[in-house]
Amino acid sequence: MKKICSLYLLFIFLSFIGFIYETLLAIILKFNDLDRGFLSLPLCPIYGFGVLLTYLIFNTPDKLKFLNKEIHVNKKISLYLYFLFSATLATLLEYIVGNFFEKYFDIVLWSYSLKFDFNKYCSLFPSIIWGLAITIFMNNLFNKLYVFFYKIKKDNLISISLVITIFIIIDLIHLIFLKQ
Repeated sequence: MKKICSLYLLFIFLSFIGFIYETLLAIILKFNDLDRGFLSLPLCPIYGFGVLLTYLIFNTPDKLKFLNKEIHVNKKISLYLYFLFSATLATLLEYIVGNFFEKYFDIVLWSYSLKFDFNKYCSLFPSIIWGLAITIFMNNLFNKLYVFFYKIKKDNLISISLVITIFIIIDLIHLIFLKQ
């Protein structure tokens, strides 16, 4: 339970960092729409999902696995493979999430109008950025942040996780039933 709650809080933290990143990017690039997510809470869950999904499927670059099966290669090759795998996974996640929200909620959360874009939700340049960002994060910060959350007392960890979950559920109910 402690591992799950630690990963969950890491997901929330990364979703919050994603929201900050998206908001700053919108301000710098002067996008008209500063609402950088679908929730009212300051979270962009695709960032948290992207990193945790990468971790669950590939672990970290120094312990590269595919669905819990170790891949034995040297460190340099491991980083290149991790970059390729994480960029591909992030691109696939963008494609699925973008199409899902457009189809079921009539919301376009983002739209790339760049060279080498695919179906407005995916593009080569952002895919490279996601691959680099995830690889650098997973290689340098993931374990430190996970340990930080894991050191929180189990009861506090569970309580914090429950409170955050209640807020997210209320926010989702608002999105699904009240924002029509």
